[in-house]
Amino acid sequence: AVDPVRLPAALNGTHDGGHGTACRFAGDEVIGIRPMRDGDDPRDIYWRKSTISDQMVLFERARETRREARLTIDDTCDAAPDVAWLERFELRIRDVASRAVAHVKLGNPVVIRATSGEHVRTGPAAGADPALRFLALLEPRLASGETRSAPAPPPVPEPAQAPVSIAS
Repeated sequence: AVDPVRLPAALNGTHDGGHGTACRFAGDEVIGIRPMRDGDDPRDIYWRKSTISDQMVLFERARETRREARLTIDDTCDAAPDVAWLERFELRIRDVASRAVAHVKLGNPVVIRATSGEHVRTGPAAGADPALRFLALLEPRLASGETRSAPAPPPVPEPAQAPVSIAS
């Protein structure tokens, strides 16, 4: 599950996890056009292309490109994970998933790296699905590198059956 996250704009237009210079009139060189997103300045609309479709289109300038957002999740534990550790781990996964989705919605490429070394890269073209799949399949690892899944539930006893007699 993901929660709605509003990423604060930092100085010079950088966002949490990245180092970009996205700001109005940042560059003179136009490298392409892109669909308009929330927070874009309407003065950058490319009106000639926007009248053709239902969606507004903007000029994308060379210095408007953003670097990837780098998110890290700690998936290692010193001993076998207990229930409290697993609950905190799930909360960390939910937080990283929420931030990844928010970055993808802003149009930023995202790299999620686990402390065990596994990682995934996604962006606006691929959507948030690769990141969410990676986080859903991420399992805790012991500091030694061994994978540890959640403790197995106790086996459910099968109901006893009465002997069946066949009368002829």
